[in-house]
Amino acid sequence: MNTQTIQAAIDKLSQKGGGIVLVPNGEWHTGRIILKDNINLHFADGATLRFSGEIDDYLPVVFTRMDYV
Repeated sequence: MNTQTIQAAIDKLSQKGGGIVLVPNGEWHTGRIILKDNINLHFADGATLRFSGEIDDYLPVVFTRMDYV
């Protein structure tokens, strides 16, 4: 699982005011990642982000609301 590495890159750039997190070529497995303001998530050619199917990888549960117009 690469969740901690990806989140650490997002958090570090966020503290600096924003930037680009580049996911390199390859297949990367992750749980929940939290994007932040002024962070752009870019993927190199051939990069794939595969999200876990395990509920435990997304805890704690966060209430969200979707509004479709």
